[in-house]
Formats: sequence, C-alpha cells, structure tokens
Amino acid sequence: MTHMTTVTSGDEAAALLTCVRNRPQKMSIHDVVSHVLDAGSAVAAWANMKGEAPTLFGDDPFAGAREEIRSWNSSWVSLLDKGYPARLRSVHDAPPFLFYRGSLEAVQRGGMSIVGTRRLSPAGEQRARDAAAYLAELRIPIISGLAAGIDAIAHDTALSQGGVPVGVIATPIAGPYTPAPNRDLHEKVAQSGVLISQFFPNDPVAKRNFIQRNATMSGLGEDRK
Repeated sequence: MTHMTTVTSGDEAAALLTCVRNRPQKMSIHDVVSHVLDAGSAVAAWANMKGEAPTLFGDDPFAGAREEIRSWNSSWVSLLDKGYPARLRSVHDAPPFLFYRGSLEAVQRGGMSIVGTRRLSPAGEQRARDAAAYLAELRIPIISGLAAGIDAIAHDTALSQGGVPVGVIATPIAGPYTPAPNRDLHEKVAQSGVLISQFFPNDPVAKRNFIQRNATMSGLGEDRK
C-alpha cells in the first residue's frame, strides 16, 4: 500500500522516525515530538539536537528509517502531515505516527468516547446503547477501544444506527492480536469509520500500550472550542 502525503516529504518522515528511534541525548518521545514541532521540521530538529547518525546508516542518517517506512504495509500519517488530527497534535503525548484503516476524516471534528467494563450488567448495556444511539443521531463520532463489553457495544450501536465509529486499538494495525469475537467488528469499524493504532507495524504487544492508547483516545475527542 502506497502512502500518499500532502505535507511530509520522504526526508521529513524518515527524519522523524530517526529522531524517535534514536532519541538524541536520551530524550523522551514527548521531548522529541516537542523539538520537531518547535522546529517545524524533523530534519531541522535532528540537526538541532545534534544527534549523530548510527554508523550502519552510512552517509545518509535516515537510510535505515527509509527502509523501515518502506516495510510498512499500512496507511499512515505523521504529526507533520496536514491530515494528522489537529486536536491530537496539541496534546502532551501526541504520537509521532498514526497507522489507520478507513478515513481519518472521521476524527477531524473530534468526538466522544464511550468506554467501560468488559463485564456489564443489563442496565449498563442499555445505558451504553442509549448513549451511542444519541451520539449517532447527532453524527458525533463515537470513539472507543474495541474491547469486549461496553466498548464493543458502543461501536455495534454506532454501526447499526448509522453513526461514525472510531476504533483506537492498543496493538499494531495489521497485527495478529485481535480477539476472535471482535475481528468482524474491527473490519466493520474500518469500513464505516476508522481504525487507528499509534504503534509501529512490527511493535510487540505490551501492557503499557493500553495506557498510551487511552491517552490517544482522549486526545482524539478533546475539544478546545
């Protein structure tokens, strides 16, 4: 799948990935992202941070990143791209890249999250369905994590009521880890809205992913108006 971009050049995308992978001066991801945004360019940020290219990159400090990007079999957008959700770019832990299936237009105007327990009561299920149906009627995107229980009910209702589902997952977008009962729901969300992951295609699944995913889910729905 070819990535089409309106802002990030090949150099910029590769430089951003190089900054993230190498993190000069042992910076946090947040600090790297802040430097890139302040500079307005990942290439300039790399130079400003005075990071030295690993020797395996040869004369091109971004060669390894270019190779990794070519291996991504997914649509993606970087925080330097025009298509990156504006609300998410403004939050503290904005992911440098988003991988997705579907249309990112679904999250350009924010949305509301409906999340909750996997083990729910009949009353809890009904409340989740009522809330999702109400948001669907208003055409407000419904953001959830696609876990079993409340999350799945929210998106199932969004789909049945013609709403806009936004699924934010804690695993790579094309990874093998998808609970069997939810695989069909993942496909439907991608077709009717968008399925999003902030994790690189070859990243392992880790517990910390779920905390990071929750922050991203919150940022996507944040409205500063």
